[in-house]
Amino acid sequence: NLYSQNNEYSINAEFDILEKTININQSIKFFNNTKTDIDYLILNDWANSYSNANSPLGKRLSEEYSLNFQRSTKNQRGRTIINKIYVKKDTYFDFERLPNNLDLIKIQLLKTLKPGESVFLKLEYQVIIPDNDFTKYGISQNKEINIRDWYLTVSKYIEGDWLIESNLDLNDLSVDPSLFEFKITYPLDYVLVTDLTALKKHKSDVFNVFISRKEIRMNTNILIQKDSNFKEYKVGNNILITDLDNYIFKEDSIINKTFNYVESKLGEYPFEKIILSKHNQSRKPIYGLNNIPKIINPFDESFLFEFNFLKLIINTYLSESISIHNRKNYWEKEGIVTYLLINYI
Repeated sequence: NLYSQNNEYSINAEFDILEKTININQSIKFFNNTKTDIDYLILNDWANSYSNANSPLGKRLSEEYSLNFQRSTKNQRGRTIINKIYVKKDTYFDFERLPNNLDLIKIQLLKTLKPGESVFLKLEYQVIIPDNDFTKYGISQNKEINIRDWYLTVSKYIEGDWLIESNLDLNDLSVDPSLFEFKITYPLDYVLVTDLTALKKHKSDVFNVFISRKEIRMNTNILIQKDSNFKEYKVGNNILITDLDNYIFKEDSIINKTFNYVESKLGEYPFEKIILSKHNQSRKPIYGLNNIPKIINPFDESFLFEFNFLKLIINTYLSESISIHNRKNYWEKEGIVTYLLINYI
């Protein structure tokens, strides 16, 4: 089996936008690809990082003088409610949150997992979506959703131990490439924007249903909007989905030129779709260029768009396709980005 040693995730997620909730039924098949016995698993539950002002995320936001998180209500912050983790109807796993890492869950296995063996888990839980006032991820006042790291994943196992890292709003969750499939249910009057490859789409009387193909990946982008302002561009075998401001006279040539350049240096992008959003671009701007007042800026708008667009493509490509310990080895990706930007000029 081609995927026999990749962890497998099946995620059935129902979005209730009025209630700000995601009801999730999920299964995980975890393979012990290490050389050691494993007695417990660590799951990343970064959606729960918003649950408490004293969480690592809450403390970091306080350090940045973001007092709106400290003053927010429980419902504004969001959280994860775990209903049960089990193998079958009458066989449950014991689990607990780590005391200093409320967004990590320790699951005690029923028996020791030897190298090469696997374990299957079923999980039922509910995510309360946070307001997007804190990190720009969550649900907006207009009841539109932009979320990241919203479902449970198995942490990385590095050098004989589990990676213990909480969400710090750095977009640096480290997971192993795994086989994912999603079923996403959302209201009829909304549009789903995602980089997942569709297997099937249909409508019921009250919901849209999106079912993805099985794909080996690490992350996925989910936006649920009332009226999508994203446009799609066909570039070779790929579809670029973006809401960036465009310059009509050059947009197609810039998009093709920058994407083809990145693929010529890094190889073919492994997925059909790639999302390039204003939100992600604003998190990693080109410092200096973006801060020059327009009146003295020597660069025309098409150049600024092209260079910012190129950096966004490179960052997105690397984060979606390269598996490293992101928080420790972030400089590896930053070095590649800097080299490719310089080489492009």
